[in-house]
Amino acid sequence: LSGGEKQRLAIASVMAALPGLLVMDEPTSDLDPAGKAQVMEVAGRLREDLTLVLVEHEPELVAGADRVALMDGGRIVQVGAPDEVLADAALLESHGVRPPDAAALYRRLGLEPGPLEPRAAADHLRGRGVQWDERRHAEVTDARRRADEGEPVIQVQSLEHRYDGGPPALSGVDLEIRRGEFV
Repeated sequence: LSGGEKQRLAIASVMAALPGLLVMDEPTSDLDPAGKAQVMEVAGRLREDLTLVLVEHEPELVAGADRVALMDGGRIVQVGAPDEVLADAALLESHGVRPPDAAALYRRLGLEPGPLEPRAAADHLRGRGVQWDERRHAEVTDARRRADEGEPVIQVQSLEHRYDGGPPALSGVDLEIRRGEFV
């Protein structure tokens, strides 16, 4: 079973006891994006039948909650609607929580908080005259990374891998890792 399937199986075994309350402590840790999506889909369905308390360090995963409680050192710092709490990048950062990408971007641009969902955030920014060129962004980001880190220690180009008799697991992967990078 995949990590997501194992998590879903664990949730199903608990659900067999018909609890009225389910507390899940970082149920998506160590899962890939597909596994996280599977577990969060199950969590979304569970809330129809019971009270669900989800402890999670990835803000994007709690965006669909009714309420979010930001905690630091075992104490509740802020409670509110997800779009209010998660939009406050300064508050999240001050308590060691990485804000959603959109919230961090609004803060860096000196803008008032806006929508956090990526497509809605892009539309919101375009509506305020913010323009960007993705190709140029990649060039600048790569140049900045090369300047900040040491020389390349691993370079991979067009990597492909297939498990015995299976479909391609990797195809066309290009990767450069520089001395001092944490990947």
